[in-house]
Amino acid sequence: MAQGSAVRGDAAWRARGEPSEGLTREAVEFATRFTFEGITPEALRIARRCVLDGLGVALAGSEQPAIGVLSRYVQKVGGAQQARVIGDASTRLPAHLAALWNGTAGHAMDWDDTQLSEGEGRLYGLLTHPTVPPLAASLAVAELLGGVGGRRFLTAFVAGFEVECKLNEAVTPDHYVGGFHSSGTFGTFGAATAAAKLLGLDESGTARALGIAASMASGIRVNFGTMTKPLHVGRAAENGVTAGLLAGGGVPAPAQAGDGAGGRPCSRARASPPTSRRSTGRGATSPSPVAAPSPSSCEAASVHLSRSKAPASPSSPTHAVCSRTRRWMRLRR
Repeated sequence: MAQGSAVRGDAAWRARGEPSEGLTREAVEFATRFTFEGITPEALRIARRCVLDGLGVALAGSEQPAIGVLSRYVQKVGGAQQARVIGDASTRLPAHLAALWNGTAGHAMDWDDTQLSEGEGRLYGLLTHPTVPPLAASLAVAELLGGVGGRRFLTAFVAGFEVECKLNEAVTPDHYVGGFHSSGTFGTFGAATAAAKLLGLDESGTARALGIAASMASGIRVNFGTMTKPLHVGRAAENGVTAGLLAGGGVPAPAQAGDGAGGRPCSRARASPPTSRRSTGRGATSPSPVAAPSPSSCEAASVHLSRSKAPASPSSPTHAVCSRTRRWMRLRR
């Protein structure tokens, strides 16, 4: 793990009435210390793969009926034109709504990557779809801020990805078995972490962002098979952006919201912290990949292009995404 800048000790946390240990604090310390230099070459390869995969499936997902409904909704809501969306170059939305759009598109076809579990008792042996919530949040916040370079973007994405994956591995299996959709619940924490990282929040701000996110995390499996399932992931991205912006604006929240007394999302989690290599989860910073990418992201993006009224020019972002995705797919084969 990257060590980065110094982190406040237990005494400082206790002086502010905050917990000296727990999953929330582990996540906060990891996110605020994490630097691009802490990403190993293999982890960087995986992160790039996840970003390309996420962009590919979101591009294809932007043609799904759910996005048509969502498009009409966001046009009615209106707001500042802060961020672009995947699949419609003419649309600019408020950052949180752009995250909603991109997150929903990324999960609309259910082809986004999956986190494989190493623990026992996991339904289907899977934990969550880890890429889209932090990716959609990172895209929206980066557009809002402007001038965000590739290293800064990837650092925020990987931080969110890692926190989301490790929390998913740490929580007991009954979270999902009992009816919660982990891509919606813990995806919110990944998105909030990525947003907080891009916004430059310190430990206190990041803790507040996760506390706010804990009150927004949602998604139930009874909605599987309907348009509401991809909306879980879109809302996770949207709520992550909102949590980061509100925390940056000074909205208070308890630092132990994820696992303290009265905190629900991680209150029944095992003891393994999200930043420990000893934990059973493997995030993007560990040597082995945690995410199984979709084999169809390139084909999905190609179908989107073939159906477009006007083909993408060689200089367009869509053309670049598809070209790089096709090249990456050839390398994988």
